[in-house]
Amino acid sequence: MNSSAWMNRRLLVPRWRSFFSTAAARELNSRQLKKAKPDNMGTQTELRIARWKANPNLVTAMQVVEAALGEARYPEAVDAARQILDQHPTAMPMVQRQAAALLKHAGVPDSRHADGNDLRRDARSWRASLKLYPNDAIGWTELALHQVVNGHSDAAAKSVSIALAIAPHNRHILRSAARLYLHRAEHDRAHDLILRNPASRSDPWLLSAEIALARAADRSPRFMKFGETLLKAGDFSALDLSELAGAIGTEYLLEGRRGLRKLFATSLEDPTASSLAQGEWASREIGADLVPDESIQRVPEAFEAMAFHRYREFRFREVPDICNNWAKTDCFSVRPYEFGSIAAAHAQDFDRSIAMAQAGLKLRPDGTRLLHSLAFSLASTDRVDEALKAVMQLSPHKVSARDRCVRLANIGLCAFRLGRFDDGIAKYREAIEQLASLGAQSESASARAYLAREATYAGLEDAPKFLQEAEDHLRPFKYAETHLVLKRLRGEEVDAMLDDRITKAEEAKRLAKLRSVRWTTPGLPGQDDTIHRLLI
Repeated sequence: MNSSAWMNRRLLVPRWRSFFSTAAARELNSRQLKKAKPDNMGTQTELRIARWKANPNLVTAMQVVEAALGEARYPEAVDAARQILDQHPTAMPMVQRQAAALLKHAGVPDSRHADGNDLRRDARSWRASLKLYPNDAIGWTELALHQVVNGHSDAAAKSVSIALAIAPHNRHILRSAARLYLHRAEHDRAHDLILRNPASRSDPWLLSAEIALARAADRSPRFMKFGETLLKAGDFSALDLSELAGAIGTEYLLEGRRGLRKLFATSLEDPTASSLAQGEWASREIGADLVPDESIQRVPEAFEAMAFHRYREFRFREVPDICNNWAKTDCFSVRPYEFGSIAAAHAQDFDRSIAMAQAGLKLRPDGTRLLHSLAFSLASTDRVDEALKAVMQLSPHKVSARDRCVRLANIGLCAFRLGRFDDGIAKYREAIEQLASLGAQSESASARAYLAREATYAGLEDAPKFLQEAEDHLRPFKYAETHLVLKRLRGEEVDAMLDDRITKAEEAKRLAKLRSVRWTTPGLPGQDDTIHRLLI
């Protein structure tokens, strides 16, 4: 049974990307005031440029570059950035990378320093840099990101702790640390970090993080009122308020409150890539298109939103390529691999689905959704021995009740492909009934669709009955991906699929050579037994 890639609940938790990417997305500056200033006052960039011209040293040049990145006033800070790179070659690496980022935005990249793939540097070079500059808090955060991508989560946590000790109120470090804790399933710790930091109450980026992380930790957000007040005040730019409005809008949606469309409209006025993805998720939940197509094309790195958009339109074949790009920007997250693998399976591109699931499992070897997708796609290509190994990696005692049902359905699928049709029907029926008892009516109906698929492929007399039952139960769920399964079974594609499979004569020969399978219970492979022996 192929799961749905769609999430019943998506939260606007902080993204964690390299400093270079975060600067490029204009997410570093603390305050971008939206209200007009008196004539005798300038923007932060203007004030800092004046200060730098009066005293052109490294510190004032750094302040100019930081302000210009935040306010997207790149050309005005080119000279300050060049001063940093040309006259201060021993400046901290993160200062140099910030200056290089500004030059790149201004259209005059500096080839000596403009390295957008710092994340891929090996750990030795990061450690060597930090030995020279041990107080480089951003450098410790970059090292942590490199470590978690390579599967060293504990080492990453230590590096982040050092960064927090050096710069406890830095927005980028706080959001990065919270995202790491979330990745490590330390939900309370992630929320507490933002909740207890004094910088959070005045920073819309941290307010949005608190609201989303509270929901992730099954707590009530503490800063909802602060956030709503900040939105009404209008003191911040649309970009600064984007994720805050989206986080509050998500709370309204989950609680069934009015006013969420206005909040999402605010969120999408000048959105981040994550805000766009949240808007795409909310679009399906409320049954309205909130995100204009041009926004997805305009915002850098909006691959998650693009994948959601294609998925909502049932354009599953296009989703995996988008997910590959998504994985490059959120390179420690397994979500792109889950989404791409499931979408590929819905498109019946099973080899692609298997490859994406296996890539994701390198990041998270026990990823439940990845193992479900892998088992389904392997079994769908008659690689039953490998499929059952994937199934057996999912302990029924360690997964949710719904995931146990998906596991049951995939055991049923494997039984069908082994010619054990009665066992297959029994396992699918068990999954269908248990999903219904959990209130998961859409998933239960989808399990019926896959039972109908296997019964049709096997040529069983009850296949038409199973197909009709699946259609009846799926009818209320217009977004169910398994409508495509039924269309294929009713359409001409079925004949082509059956022609592609082994001929009946070859199938009979294969089943005749299939040795007995050892089971501890009917239809379920024994935990300690050989899963099966397939001799052809």
